[in-house]
Amino acid sequence: MQQKCVQYFFHHSRQLSLWLFLPGPIESCCLALVAKAVANNWKWLGRSLAVPETTISNIQTENESQEERSYQVLDNWRRSKGSKATVHSLMKAVQEVGDVDAMERFDRHLGEHHVEGTATSE
Repeated sequence: MQQKCVQYFFHHSRQLSLWLFLPGPIESCCLALVAKAVANNWKWLGRSLAVPETTISNIQTENESQEERSYQVLDNWRRSKGSKATVHSLMKAVQEVGDVDAMERFDRHLGEHHVEGTATSE
């Protein structure tokens, strides 16, 4: 049993360390996935990404669905940070929100679509 846990940890640690070095800005497919996964915690995600409270309030007023609010806060973050809006900083913010399921889904998405030459262009 312990060996299985060690193998699981090694696999995930290896995969997580690979996405830490993904080059370039974060892609829209990643934003969409995270937006859906953390829709109920979109304000906390925005705060973790240092999106100003006035922007968060405007997003809440201008959009009805939680998923759209979540996507808009992520899109605002990406536009304001430019090349500093990285996979690593987004994964860190998701972790700060404490949504383990969202982290796992994001991690799986990265492994399937962006790591080891499997990325597809949008």
